[in-house]
Amino acid sequence: MCTKQRTALHSSQQQMLPHLNGRFFENVRAEDRKRIVAAAKTQEYHRNAVLAYQGEAADRIFLLVKGHGRHFFTTERGERVVLRWVSAGDVIGAIAFLSRPSPYQVSTEVVKGSRALIWDRKTLHRLVIEFPQLLQNAMQIASDYLEWYLTAQIALTCQTGRERFASVLKLIAQTVGHKTPSGIEIQVSNEDLANAAAITVFEVSRLISEWKRNGLVEKRRGKLILHSLDLA
Repeated sequence: MCTKQRTALHSSQQQMLPHLNGRFFENVRAEDRKRIVAAAKTQEYHRNAVLAYQGEAADRIFLLVKGHGRHFFTTERGERVVLRWVSAGDVIGAIAFLSRPSPYQVSTEVVKGSRALIWDRKTLHRLVIEFPQLLQNAMQIASDYLEWYLTAQIALTCQTGRERFASVLKLIAQTVGHKTPSGIEIQVSNEDLANAAAITVFEVSRLISEWKRNGLVEKRRGKLILHSLDLA
């Protein structure tokens, strides 16, 4: 006699189900989502916690369900380069989908208190067999990253530093910005902004000062408030 497999969800997992979005669960049925989430571990992270370290074995995949983070790469000289910002719904460590064991290509840290669903590699591969749509979604995630890389390369080649910096601020504001009565607030250092836009810290300070004089931005202790996204 066949018995129906039961789906056991923790209360916190049950509460997050209606809010799960993004590529990972795209075109996955609601009942299947429950079973996939039930196979995950839920983890809370404090600000600046690192979820995945560059070069370490990609033995887990993370789905950010609350908070914000960013990918960064550490060069051989120890320089840190901020790459892509991530928010709720984004996947971290998608390289774990590969059948061949591979290392994380970049590190990922959260920039505020965050929560993630985590699947170990063995569980992930079992779920992919049971729910093939997950593999299709993994291909789409890879395509999204390729599109981001192409956009970044074209900007580096074809845009001025001013245009790149304006684009970076707009992207960060739309991805991890916090809406306030004064505008969109972001917490990011001038060094990280310079790395992301491939310009110097001096240029970042100069442009922020110019936009501040024009009433477009406001600088407050470690925070930048954008009154407008039309900066360039």
